[in-house]
Amino acid sequence: MVRPSGSCLTLVASLAVAGCGKEPAPPAQNATLEQGAVPPGEDLGALDTLAHLGYVDYAEPDGSSVSGVVVNLTERASPGYTLVTSLPHGRAMLLDMQGRELRAWTDAQGSPARWSRARILRNGDVLCISPEADTLSRVRFDGEPCWRLPLEVHHDGIELPDGRLLVLARRFRTIAAVDPERRSVDNQLVFVSGEGVVAEEYSLYDLLTAEPRLLEVVRPPGLENLPPGYNIDPIHANAVFWLADPRLEGANPVFREGRVLVTLRYLDAVALLDLEERRCVWAWGKGVLQGPHDASILANGHVLVLDNGLERGWSRVVEYDPGRGEIVWQYRAEVPERFHTQGRGTVQALPNGNVLVGNSNSGEAFEIDRRGVVVWRFLNPLRDERGARGVIRAERYEPTFIEPLLARFAGR
Repeated sequence: MVRPSGSCLTLVASLAVAGCGKEPAPPAQNATLEQGAVPPGEDLGALDTLAHLGYVDYAEPDGSSVSGVVVNLTERASPGYTLVTSLPHGRAMLLDMQGRELRAWTDAQGSPARWSRARILRNGDVLCISPEADTLSRVRFDGEPCWRLPLEVHHDGIELPDGRLLVLARRFRTIAAVDPERRSVDNQLVFVSGEGVVAEEYSLYDLLTAEPRLLEVVRPPGLENLPPGYNIDPIHANAVFWLADPRLEGANPVFREGRVLVTLRYLDAVALLDLEERRCVWAWGKGVLQGPHDASILANGHVLVLDNGLERGWSRVVEYDPGRGEIVWQYRAEVPERFHTQGRGTVQALPNGNVLVGNSNSGEAFEIDRRGVVVWRFLNPLRDERGARGVIRAERYEPTFIEPLLARFAGR
């Protein structure tokens, strides 16, 4: 099977410290374009039209009229407020545990651009990424626009302790080891200031191939069957996680503060990168994961990741202990095929030990306890003309963070 190239319509916006400010400066041009690379200003959204094969905007119609929060076991669910982004609608909704919509955001310019994800920043601003429009944008909690940055962003981004943003972006380049004639998608780690200025970027292909013994990037099979103009995506990163807790190194020496964990869908792996050393220092998942998403490192040094089961037909949530070299906990549905998001998907560890899962391609989010009991469940009420639910991303925020924002912006 030849996996589709390019980026799926998923992208996580990043957290930021700074508030609304001046318009961002143009991206820094601090690297020489390689042969076959896309020059500044070329429309990557148009170039990888074929890249979205295999990804959907809506779930299959389920024939149900039920929407919103349909399960809420208040004594067992982790309290808070859930931000649900409906990707094809370009809309982010802030919900309480009962499913009441307290705030909603759409594109500040009113254009019907898809959002792959929105996140609420530490000061209450909302940051969103539109991979189709190649735009990173930021609005205030009350919806007033802050800035828009033209950048070929995709999938994910995080806030660093110093307030910078680390986002995934993409560049097309000719990689002889992959294909000497066709262009490949090279994923980039891009640092952006809180004010929307690009500072520096790193090639994921270069970082991974600097240490090929840990995780090899190889020529995908079946390229001869691809149509002309089909761009190759040998890596397909979809999530980044910055190691900010110095205590993690005590749990595992490789988990040094300042390193970056990246989830790699088409390599079926997660990889830990040291940007100072410019190489991969640890990797896991090959032969175990299939098309994973949204890996993070827990306080105990374990890795939590969504194993999509790209070719298996069902998904699961996995907690892996690198020290023991084994999976110590996992969740899959009692009937495995009932939980399957072939693409996209989110997984978040919650303060009470539960896990929030974005079953993205079903337009569903649910919270499970460690016994696998569903204690909270949400179904997207936004649908298409067939009644199919829009695919989603979901993230839970604690009451101590959201409630002061709601009070500060009451009436606005």
